[in-house]
Amino acid sequence: MTDILKSKKTQRGEGNFTSKTSNPMPSCEHRTKLQKQAVLGFKPSAFRRTVIDKSKKISRVKPPTEPEERQVKNWKRLNTTFSLSYRLNRLNSDIDMSLNYESDEEKSNRSTASPSNADNTRMVYRSACKRLNLVPSSTFMKSVDGSTANLNYQGLQPFGTRAVAMALVSNLTITELSLRGNSIGTEGLQCLVDMLRDNCALKVLDISDNDLSTEGAKLIAKIIEENEILVSLAIAGNKLREGDVQPIADSLAINTTLKKLDLSYNELSELGGIIIGKGLAGNVALTQVNLGWNHLRQGGVTGVANGLKENSSIRYLDLCWNGIGDFGARSLGQVLKENTTLEVLDLTSCRIGMDGVGFLMTEMVGNETLKKVILRKNPITSHGACVFLHVMKKHPCFGIEIFDISDICISQEFIDLLTELKETRSDFDVKHGGTLRGKDAFIHREVKKITMEDPLDVLLAYIKSNGMRLTDFFHRFDRDRSLGITKQEFITGIKDANLPLNLAHIEKIISRLDVDGNGIIDFGELLEGRQNHLVRKRSQQTKGAPNINLPASGLKSPCTSPRIKQKLGTFKFSGILGNPDELMIKAPSPTPSENFSLKVPILNLADSS
Repeated sequence: MTDILKSKKTQRGEGNFTSKTSNPMPSCEHRTKLQKQAVLGFKPSAFRRTVIDKSKKISRVKPPTEPEERQVKNWKRLNTTFSLSYRLNRLNSDIDMSLNYESDEEKSNRSTASPSNADNTRMVYRSACKRLNLVPSSTFMKSVDGSTANLNYQGLQPFGTRAVAMALVSNLTITELSLRGNSIGTEGLQCLVDMLRDNCALKVLDISDNDLSTEGAKLIAKIIEENEILVSLAIAGNKLREGDVQPIADSLAINTTLKKLDLSYNELSELGGIIIGKGLAGNVALTQVNLGWNHLRQGGVTGVANGLKENSSIRYLDLCWNGIGDFGARSLGQVLKENTTLEVLDLTSCRIGMDGVGFLMTEMVGNETLKKVILRKNPITSHGACVFLHVMKKHPCFGIEIFDISDICISQEFIDLLTELKETRSDFDVKHGGTLRGKDAFIHREVKKITMEDPLDVLLAYIKSNGMRLTDFFHRFDRDRSLGITKQEFITGIKDANLPLNLAHIEKIISRLDVDGNGIIDFGELLEGRQNHLVRKRSQQTKGAPNINLPASGLKSPCTSPRIKQKLGTFKFSGILGNPDELMIKAPSPTPSENFSLKVPILNLADSS
């Protein structure tokens, strides 16, 4: 029994093999296992070093002892197996090499995935955020793989901007960086200035809506002056004032690479427009300039227009929402007559009326390069659009191809003019709003007002229909800027406005507005006259009210509130039953017997009409 157990332990490789005499042969299973291990390139288990316990020494498991002759035969078999497996592996490698059709030269030319620029940028950005105790922006981490980094309204502030700038110093893939609305401040902008001195890939930079103000304007000037790679720069909505743009204008006169500049939504005003105009005059590279919403008015636009006289590169000019008025349009037209490069002019919402359209087109006669004119949201009406077409029809030298008045409804007269114009100018197109059923509504209102007896209604209707304020009307008629309108200036202004008023009507208006009778209408008298006219019209709407003029210091709008009537009483003219020149005032009382009436003569209130 013990012999059987020993033989089984021997087959499993167990037991004590210290005796040299009892060395049974390995079983067939054991030999097969050794052969498989040899083919696969493993050492036999008897030659593996195994760790039994770390506290004990490493020991080798001794192989079972066999007779010398048997050992020699076994190792010969193993050597034969090893040599066979080596030959098979060599043969397989030769087959793989024969199936690989790519040459060594192609392998050397093949691009290898290096720890590329994107990975390097991420690594630098992470380390910068760790140093500055910031949470890395996932948006920036994702955008590193592309060419555009859009970080608008991410709340970066100065430290976040510094981390981004450090990561982009050696970046070669990102060409567009947008940091709009991040409150980067002057510290963050200084980091961008330092980054742009070493970066050689960034071409588009947007730092709008960051409230950079005066100190930021100086750093922006450094970017424009020093950088030779940027093509587009947007600095809109940074609260730049007229005193801040001088360094920017000086740097624009030096720069030769910047193509697009966005200065919109700032507060340049008229003086700032003049300064920027001088900078544009010396620039030779800009092609697109946006100066919208900067309160330029007439003086600022005139300064920009003077800059266009000497500039020969700008092709797109945006002056929308600047309130330039009709005379600003005239100044612009005088410059465009000599300009030969501008192709697109945007004058959206600039308070240009019918007269302004006529001024712009007539002064611009001779220009052949302007291709598109945008006059949306201006009080030109369909009548002003017809004036535009009339000038184009009369002067075929114009090269305008697109006329954009997309919010203005046109009349049948405009459609007829457009049809005639397209017979000779097939490339001309108009973007307009709806279509009126009849003629222009402004013309109807004008005719209706003319039939009224009061000529002042005609004048006020003209002011309202052109979207003007009283100050605009006053400045238009006050040609010598003496803060007063003389009779001759008033007559000239009425004729220029093409109002159907004769000399008798004009004298009647002047006599009503000139309160002190010195022959000059100042702005205070104009306001007082309009107030007097409105009170007179309201008084006419009351029942039994005669046609009288009340001075501005007299009664104001009629009382309509029941409570006020109950406290103050009612006003009633005597009319047919009494004296027409007396005003009877009835005061209320709790009892009807206590009611009383008071007659007041109104001869001193009436104004001879």
